[in-house]
Amino acid sequence: MSDAEGPVLLVRLEGHLTTEVLDGALPKADWDDRAVMIVDCSTMTGYDGAARSEFVRWHRAHRERIAAVAVVTEKPLWHLVVSAMSLASGQQMRAFDDLRSARSWVRDGFPRHSSRPPRRAE
Repeated sequence: MSDAEGPVLLVRLEGHLTTEVLDGALPKADWDDRAVMIVDCSTMTGYDGAARSEFVRWHRAHRERIAAVAVVTEKPLWHLVVSAMSLASGQQMRAFDDLRSARSWVRDGFPRHSSRPPRRAE
């Protein structure tokens, strides 16, 4: 899957996230074009603080090559965390309840100034 921005990197995180699991799941910096990332956390149960810190470090190192990040989770608190991360980093990030909605946002070019919350795909 790709769009006008370049490749779409799909990262699936399951269960309890540790730095070891994260290291195996994150893409290596081998894509050529600016990419959009979908991080599917829908089956993730929690994470270590070290794993969160590692994701932030990885994201900072690759920020110039990532146009936007869609995070899939039904957890309301994680939606809030994603919004806060977007504000703090200046990165286009948005949380979605399901993978279909995240893919739709990516396909539609992730409108940058939408004030409406994401609609759940039927």
